[in-house]
Amino acid sequence: MPHHRLTQILLAAACAAALAGCNADSNDTPITPSNRENNNHQKNDPFSPEKPVKLGAISDPCKLLNSDQIEALGAGKPNPSGKSPWGQKKCEWRNDKYSISISPDTKQGHGLRSTARIYGDENSEPDTEIRGYPAIHGGKTDLRCSVSVGTSNKDMFTLHFNVGTKGRDNPEYSDPCAMSDKIAGMVLDNLPPA
Repeated sequence: MPHHRLTQILLAAACAAALAGCNADSNDTPITPSNRENNNHQKNDPFSPEKPVKLGAISDPCKLLNSDQIEALGAGKPNPSGKSPWGQKKCEWRNDKYSISISPDTKQGHGLRSTARIYGDENSEPDTEIRGYPAIHGGKTDLRCSVSVGTSNKDMFTLHFNVGTKGRDNPEYSDPCAMSDKIAGMVLDNLPPA
């Protein structure tokens, strides 16, 4: 048998073996067309967190941070501060060093999709991740940063962090997006699984 013919046969056999391995997931469960579609949707949808949480389980936005977290941050007393543009209650903590505002969105049903069209990456998708949850930074300056975090493919919250006049010399606040991400992570810690 000529050498190149043997090479072609061996290459074909290797490809067949590799393709056969593609039909099973890591648990050796065959992937059918229906579960392949669901599996790919979760993996390929940048707006769907792997482990969604129930943002609506905490109806008072001032309770999205617990008292220990508020104390650790030195944030002061929560102040219900009206409603978000989509009509849900929001909450604010304000002192001379900084202010925090949290606005949950469990009403619109878009998750991060609408926010991504404005502030997302070049593909209108989330530009960062916080503890495994898709997130988008917006309104970034040296003194402020907003982060919107998808808690499911339908719900999200937006957190604004603004450095105050007495916080400008604090190195901890020199990166407002790092602070907004840290506080958003605290909110995620308080939400139960969906």
